[in-house]
Amino acid sequence: MPEPLRMAAQHIGLLQDKRRTLADALVGAELQFLAALRREYDAGHITWWQLRDCYTTLSAGRLLGLEDRWMDAIGVSREKVIANAEWETIRTAGVWKGHWPLRRGERFPPTGKCVVYVLFDADDHPISVRGTNRCAQQFAGRQVYRKRCLSWMAYGCVDRAGADMLEARLLRRFQLHIRSGAARNSTDRSVEHDGTDRSRVAASIARRAAALVGTLSGRRPERVD
Repeated sequence: MPEPLRMAAQHIGLLQDKRRTLADALVGAELQFLAALRREYDAGHITWWQLRDCYTTLSAGRLLGLEDRWMDAIGVSREKVIANAEWETIRTAGVWKGHWPLRRGERFPPTGKCVVYVLFDADDHPISVRGTNRCAQQFAGRQVYRKRCLSWMAYGCVDRAGADMLEARLLRRFQLHIRSGAARNSTDRSVEHDGTDRSRVAASIARRAAALVGTLSGRRPERVD
């Protein structure tokens, strides 16, 4: 091998050795971090959002085997951590529910509050999922939904980023239902809602809340302080 190529090959070999050494050091530091994180998790001193941030920090290193090391240490998958973080946001930020038009005692989230709301028709099918911080104005300005929407639920979020995540998750959850709802209403048939419809939808609001929370989290998270 010519001398210039031999020197270059030696340099590459040295760099590869350094990379292996650095990777071993990073894995060792990662394991120490995970052990400390497990102690905090077991003691109940960490929230789901903090747990999610910890995984994001570790994944930035792009080390092979992180998912296995995470499961060995924490025992909760990344997907469940993300879902529980979203549920934690809903639990702490509030949930509003009601009909359209509003009935006695019902009210929209206050203006300025980030929420993601779901509209339901007379058959209890979701017809729209949207995020806003001006819920009352959104309802007043959407004539098309006013004709079809019979009830709604709004999930509070701590910030716009959380609202965007929740909106995307709900859109994925309801995508087929919304598409079939659009096809069902494409003929622009007017539906007469009788008292039975309204009573049934009113009774189902609480069930929908529990069902949506179950869909988002997969399981109810443990109490966190």
